[in-house]
Amino acid sequence: MSWLEEFTGSALHEIVTEIKNRDRLPELVPIKESDPALTQRIQALSPEEILGKAVTASDFADAVRSGLLLWVDALDVSHNLSQDISSNTGSYWHGIMHRREPDYSNGKYWFRKVGDHECFGPVREAAISIFSEHASSWANETAKEIEASSTWDPFAFIDWCEGVDATGRVPEDARSALESLQAAEMEILLEYSATRA
Repeated sequence: MSWLEEFTGSALHEIVTEIKNRDRLPELVPIKESDPALTQRIQALSPEEILGKAVTASDFADAVRSGLLLWVDALDVSHNLSQDISSNTGSYWHGIMHRREPDYSNGKYWFRKVGDHECFGPVREAAISIFSEHASSWANETAKEIEASSTWDPFAFIDWCEGVDATGRVPEDARSALESLQAAEMEILLEYSATRA
């Protein structure tokens, strides 16, 4: 059963389904918003309309909106929300935004504020699965390294994104594995945020 079933009939369900049905994953470093009309729709909806139910924790409701906006590459608008969420979940969304900006050192700053997060375990598992099944030998080797560690390292993920995007330390054929992991990470954090909102 998908976590989205809890939100059947909500705007959240519709928007996430639309995003996941796209032909292309969100880029590691987007050049522009992927869908300005969807960005406007997300901004115009109330938290209750997004979730399809009453909100019990406004910071998590703000995290949901920030996450949806980040997933459609509306980095600036997402940033305006996440920087005002004073929880480690807000810092997590903030860190992803800076990683995608790309401002890798600022991304690491915000991940230091995250500390440990309940989503790290599921993201680690997603990384092992995605990287193990990928055609890139770099991804396969990295999957083995992740599996050998008992914890998730969000700073390594930032380094991998920088490596494929800017420094060339990560081979280009690993880009799609990193994009798949990024999409999985955003969905995991979105589920976490939505079920607590």
